[in-house]
Parts: sequence; structure tokens; C-alpha cells
Amino acid sequence: MNVSLRNATTHTAIPLPGVDLFPSRYSWHYHYGPDQASVSVRGDPNSMFNLMSQLGREVIIRNEFSLDVWWGILYSMEIRWGSRTINVSLGSLSNRVVVKYTLKNSKGTAKDKGTAWVTNDDSIARYGTKELKVPGGELSDAAAEGLRDWVLAQRGLPRQVLQTGQSQGGSASGLLTCKGWFSTLNWRYYYNASKSSVSNEQMISDIITDKGQFLIGSDLIETYHTTVQTRDGARQAGKYVIDLMNIGVNGATDAILIGWVSKDRVYRTSYGENLDQLKLYVDERDIWRSPNGTEVPKSTCPVGLYFHLQGVPSTLVQGGLFPPSDNFIARSEYDVASRSLTVEPLLASSPFNLTETE
Repeated sequence: MNVSLRNATTHTAIPLPGVDLFPSRYSWHYHYGPDQASVSVRGDPNSMFNLMSQLGREVIIRNEFSLDVWWGILYSMEIRWGSRTINVSLGSLSNRVVVKYTLKNSKGTAKDKGTAWVTNDDSIARYGTKELKVPGGELSDAAAEGLRDWVLAQRGLPRQVLQTGQSQGGSASGLLTCKGWFSTLNWRYYYNASKSSVSNEQMISDIITDKGQFLIGSDLIETYHTTVQTRDGARQAGKYVIDLMNIGVNGATDAILIGWVSKDRVYRTSYGENLDQLKLYVDERDIWRSPNGTEVPKSTCPVGLYFHLQGVPSTLVQGGLFPPSDNFIARSEYDVASRSLTVEPLLASSPFNLTETE
């Protein structure tokens, strides 16, 4: 298996001389598609420092069959060398900031207000827009603007966190944490004042068109549900999309609505009308197969399907000691070193751990 970093706009590969990347684990979710990934890295210290400049790049993981099985954005990294560890993350980045606050007049009457947005344009050009609404409490106009400007100055660019400790030698190593492209829908808030109704799929499409800065569009099935377009802007765009996805498809059998960001960054949805065609069979050797008997590699991280465990004693199922045989896979995670797949059934609290045999 291998990992490549690419320019998020042109998709051209970025050469990383002196650095080796090894995928550790990655996951898929039935509403996001590619969810999270961890990549181990090692190399000489100078090359590792250069790697830190690649935050925000596109990441592609390819499995042992030369299939692209995960894609997303390089979100954070930890680099260790000698006695030092440096962490840097887009999690601390906010390059478009507003402060929401309360202003009292001379009579003590409170009024909810918000400052104008301010931006770090250089940061936006490099990483994309990542918004933050800061709750300011009771403030004057001048104090609210001062707080807003201070937050932008502190968070407008990713900041490095340095930790020192016992020396681990001269070589450098690290861990890259990646997130799927769907997560970037939660970088921006979504507001819509319209009180008219549209279909749920049209609402999702509109949100993605407006706030999906890294997505190029959507390809959505009909849900036969409608929604009022009004959204107050208090929440991020991705959260509104998930609200609509959770409603599902009206009047369909087994109508769990499945969504994913494809490799070409189109958000697509689907659902299955025929349960038998959506089922994977897992035999006693933990081999996964499709309904026609074709083996499904665990490294493809299957999700949005049902799995049927073969060979489970009926007494365990009937006695309530084991879940029913058909379980919808809401999230799956593949561990590269152990070649094991963890699948989490929908609404289940305990995942099944299935380890690949030689």
C-alpha cells in the first residue's frame, strides 16, 4: 500500500524526497465516504520540516491491488526528532472571524449584535476559508471588534506546538492525521432566509454549492421529502446536510440514505431497494464475499452495506447473546499492519473486530 500527497487544486503529485509515508489505518462513514486516516512517516529531519509546509494538501491512499481506497485532506501532523515533538493542525485555524455579542444601552436594554467579518486573505488563499463565530458576551462595539481582531491574529494561520522531552535519537518520525473532504463542509456556517420549501436533495445541493469550497458539485437521488429552506446560520453547513441525510427516503424499503464524496469530489447519494444485493457475506475464515461469491478485499473498507456473519450458532442469536445476522455497516476502519477490519453497525455501541487470516 502507498500514500501520495497532491496539490488540492491541480491534483498533481507532490514529490517528497527524503520522506517515506506508510498508511496506518483509515475509515469510511456511510454519510461522509472517506472519514479519517492516519499515516506514519519517517525521514531525515530537514525533509520532515519541509513536510510541515504540506498541511492542507490532498491525500490519496492506494491499496495492495492498486485501487484508490481513501482520499481527503492532510489535517494535522506530529513530527518527532531528538528530544523534540512539533504538532501543527488545521484544527486551530480560523481565517474568517466574527464576534457575536450583547450591547446594553443607557437604559440597560440589551441588543444582540455581531461585528463585521474579518479575514486573513493570504491564509484563505493557501488553506481555504475556515470560519469562526466567537461568543463575546456583553461587550461594547469597540471591545467586540478588538476581540475579533485579536482572535484572527492568533488563529489566522496554523500554529506550531513544541514539546520537549527525552531524546529519541537523531532520526525523525511522525504521524499525519487526515480527514475526508466532507469534513470541510463544517468549515463554514450556512444561512438561508428563504421560507419556501424545496426537496431535501435540492436543499443538500444548494448547501454544497454555496459552502462546499473543495467540492465540485453533487449527484443526488430523489428522497421524496421536502424541507423549508430557512437556516439561521448558527450551525455549519455539513451539520445541516447530515440532518437531511438522517431523514432518509420516503416510502422506500430499507431506505437508509447513503452519501459519500467521490474521488472527483462530487457528493453522491444512494440507497438500496434490494437487500440481497447490498449484502456482504463473512465466512468462518473472515473472508468477505459479495452475493455472487466474489471476494471483497477488506482494504476497500466497505460501508453502507449489510453484512451477514455465516457460521454463527443459532442459539447465540436466539438467546440474545449475538446481534442478528444482517447488520448495516455505518462505519468501517481498516488497520493496515494487522490487516483487520472493524465494522460498526448502525446505532450499535460495540463494533465487531474481524482480523484477516493469512
